[in-house]
Amino acid sequence: MTSYFYYLIPERSFHPNREELAAKLYNYFLEQGWIAPETEDIGNNDMGNRFTDKGLTDIVPETFKEFSHQYTGVCFKTFDQPDLIHGGENAADAVAVCPHCRAQFDFYGNNNDETQQPRSDLGGLISSQDEADYLHCSECGQSDSFNRFFPNGGFAVSDLAVCFPDITHEEMLPDFLISKISEIVSSPLVRIYCHI
Repeated sequence: MTSYFYYLIPERSFHPNREELAAKLYNYFLEQGWIAPETEDIGNNDMGNRFTDKGLTDIVPETFKEFSHQYTGVCFKTFDQPDLIHGGENAADAVAVCPHCRAQFDFYGNNNDETQQPRSDLGGLISSQDEADYLHCSECGQSDSFNRFFPNGGFAVSDLAVCFPDITHEEMLPDFLISKISEIVSSPLVRIYCHI
């Protein structure tokens, strides 16, 4: 069975206040009348909040009204440690690229491990000592945010994510919603479409 997810992930990877941010997002959606207050399985074994009729009316773009049945709800996810969020089938191809010198680092270390677990050192990148949210390139010595090391998209590292199960196209989410989520988390967003 094929599963689809659409993730909006803050460009920043570390959020000491991630639970508070997730609560702010939940409260905003709830105050707008877009979601039901109860948490339940909203598809693909994801626990979240179902969209209300008002949510579907306000959120589903006019060009996708005929697909409103795909808008099951939203999940506000937090992780104890930043996690790699990826597009599913291309996860083994994760290559980090330094945004300064273009050095490439194999995220999985070419270890041919069937579990495809990421290397703990992020394949040659080390955390910068002065900013926990940054990676330090071992080739040129420059630092930048985790997510700028994945320029081709499809990958992000974060401890906070907003997930929309069963959304199959980026255009299915309106710009105003993406902008509001970005405003609440005080960060630009990385968009990941996941198909597994």
